[in-house]
Amino acid sequence: MVNKSDLMEQKTKTNDLKTTTPYAQYKNTEEWVIIEYLLNELENNQDIELKTAPEYVIGYLVEKLRNKDLLKDKEVVKSVGKRASNGVGVRLSARSR
Repeated sequence: MVNKSDLMEQKTKTNDLKTTTPYAQYKNTEEWVIIEYLLNELENNQDIELKTAPEYVIGYLVEKLRNKDLLKDKEVVKSVGKRASNGVGVRLSARSR
């Protein structure tokens, strides 16, 4: 379960980032902080290993969630849910520029 103090700590780390990416406009959003926190948890548990700079992965995910409003698109949610329940992984990629 995500607690508020962990999210606040993550937001502080996010605000300290000095790098400029195509996704810099999203760095202070709630989505960014939450996705960054969750990816850090997955990395720390050794569930995933990012091969792309985290700023690009997080920015890509935030941009897609915002621009395509994926969470409100019932067909996308249904499709992803069906693939996940069939044991088919969902692969997202973000490339460094």
